[in-house]
Amino acid sequence: MKLNGVWELVDLPSDRAPVDCKWVFRKKTDSAGNIQRYKARLVAKGYTQIRGIDYGETFSPMVHMDSFRLLMAIAAKEDWEIEQLDVDTVFLNGDLSEEIYMRQPPGFEVKGEETKVCRLQKAIYGLKQASRAWFLKFDLCLKELGFHESTGDEKVYVKRTKDSVLVLLLYVDDILVLGDCKKENEAVKQQLKQKFKMKDLGAVETFLAVKVDRDRKKKTVRLSQKKYVEKLLQKFRMEDCKPSQVPMSPGEKLFTDGEQMDYSGSRELRYRELVGSLLYLMASTRPDICYAVISLSQFDNKYTDKHWQLLKRIVSWMSKKQSLTTVSTAEAEYVALFVTTRKLVKFARIVEEVSEKKLQDIPIMVDCQSAMKIASRPNFRSKTVHIPVHYHFVREKIDEKFISLYYLQMDEMTADMFTKALAAEKLVKHRTGLGLVDQV
Repeated sequence: MKLNGVWELVDLPSDRAPVDCKWVFRKKTDSAGNIQRYKARLVAKGYTQIRGIDYGETFSPMVHMDSFRLLMAIAAKEDWEIEQLDVDTVFLNGDLSEEIYMRQPPGFEVKGEETKVCRLQKAIYGLKQASRAWFLKFDLCLKELGFHESTGDEKVYVKRTKDSVLVLLLYVDDILVLGDCKKENEAVKQQLKQKFKMKDLGAVETFLAVKVDRDRKKKTVRLSQKKYVEKLLQKFRMEDCKPSQVPMSPGEKLFTDGEQMDYSGSRELRYRELVGSLLYLMASTRPDICYAVISLSQFDNKYTDKHWQLLKRIVSWMSKKQSLTTVSTAEAEYVALFVTTRKLVKFARIVEEVSEKKLQDIPIMVDCQSAMKIASRPNFRSKTVHIPVHYHFVREKIDEKFISLYYLQMDEMTADMFTKALAAEKLVKHRTGLGLVDQV
């Protein structure tokens, strides 16, 4: 703290209240779960801050997991370097524009000046604006080094030269540097080290609780979260549970009937905590639990014992709702087609920026012929005037030959597992079709 000039001791102004702080202790482990070091961190109690006085804007964008997976696939195919950096005491790099006073750290009060407070010069963990302050500092640094934000994901930074391409992903203090030239990768890492104190972790092994196994000869990358799931099992005392064949049985009815649990206080938080953990798992590496998790997440403030047991069943097995209320299955499928097309546009932008390859005529498999007609045939367009105009973005992309629609029978639709509970045989078939494999 002293080396970074995080604060100066001053008398508290009569019209201000100091922010409290505390120490947080944790263990830092490697990808195998072995303890690497013990960490003590001073954390401000941000909930005692007052908006408009102690902080203003707090938003700080972070890289999306689907962008991470896309770039892992590109890097594997093109045989790029994938290396990781970890920023030390990351938030201490962020400069504060607000005038913030904090109590002295417990156990480290300066003798003879116990009544004084810390006027913060740098952001520290716990402050509501800490993440944003760091992001603004790092964003400026990257732009000075010649990077620009991707139009597909603003937390994917790209730098192209005549002979190479560099891509940088940022998630708070975790940084991935990808590129087709090892020399350029090393150069940008050294430039960042001159700006910030950070550790070079070498080839990526774990990123955001996702284990990365790479086979450069086969040009493949496997992403898994075995350790993450094991921690969930331990946390919820399920180490000895019997594995289930499916995350949710077909035909399972979810109602609020029955004896509701005492979901006040810690019980309510426990249900929500497990839902949140499963949502992250779903978004990262396990899309096959999507339907079950989304269904049960709707009962986080009115769940029964049945909901709780079903939620734990998902762990033992190891879509976002549409905002438009549709009046038919065809229209619902058409809205889903819009969401898919929008996502493909984002991916296409990232691919074009990092590889200079323009994606065209991307096939989309659809199991609803009526939805395809709404998108493609002019005589159907007059019957859909009640659908908000922005959903017809699909038609625009068809006309531009960016996407092409193809019919696929419902039984063959891999995405079926995102919208309904399936029997074990069909679920395994669709998981395999999506590229999910059992971890050895």
